[in-house]
Amino acid sequence: MDRFIEVPAGIYKKAESLSEIQHRYRMFTPLTTGGVVAEKVYALMDQMDMLRSVWAKSPQSVNDRVEYEKEISDHQVAIAHLEGIADKALINDAVTGGVVGIGYTSPDDPYPVAIPKRHWPFLEIDFEEGIAKGKNIIYAAVRVMDAPDFIRLMQISETDESEEAECPFNLLHEERLEDILNTALAMDIDLKVPGARKRNDKQKIRRKCSLPESAFGRAWQYGLNRKVIWQKPKKYTA
Repeated sequence: MDRFIEVPAGIYKKAESLSEIQHRYRMFTPLTTGGVVAEKVYALMDQMDMLRSVWAKSPQSVNDRVEYEKEISDHQVAIAHLEGIADKALINDAVTGGVVGIGYTSPDDPYPVAIPKRHWPFLEIDFEEGIAKGKNIIYAAVRVMDAPDFIRLMQISETDESEEAECPFNLLHEERLEDILNTALAMDIDLKVPGARKRNDKQKIRRKCSLPESAFGRAWQYGLNRKVIWQKPKKYTA
């Protein structure tokens, strides 16, 4: 079973879409012949526009059509080859850890997950639709972020005390908090819930959860007394 790292929604939103990252790689991927992919592609597109303009003003004989269509086809093949170089550079960076892909594996996913590096060589990428799929797995709404930025933001999120933090009771389903507390107390078990980790998060988390002060106060005190680890899970098993 693969283990996936869950990615907070705030970090996911900062990542680029597949089409955006594809465009960026085409703009900056260098060629051994000099220049970058985008420059050569735009030059070929300009040449195709010129060919079409000349063709539109020509007598358009049968022999000329054959030559014209071959020229257009050759340019299209060259463009596809150049764009493929940029796409391969992106996949290589994903495999080697230069960039991190983030996507959803199921409509039921509460959070997007980081795509394991080893998956990328086996994925077919649809840049326009934002989908990466392979045997027995599909990532939808895929976004990509440079690895250093991803690591930095994930580290920041671990100590984030802002009100954007998720409610620490968001994985307790629809059960009433009082019932959960009473059950935990009666059975003398620790109540482990995801969310804030520091005492000064108390009021922020309470407001985020929209819980009554009395109910939240009892839960918070219980957590402090029991030394509960108030943390957001970072991994789950798919």
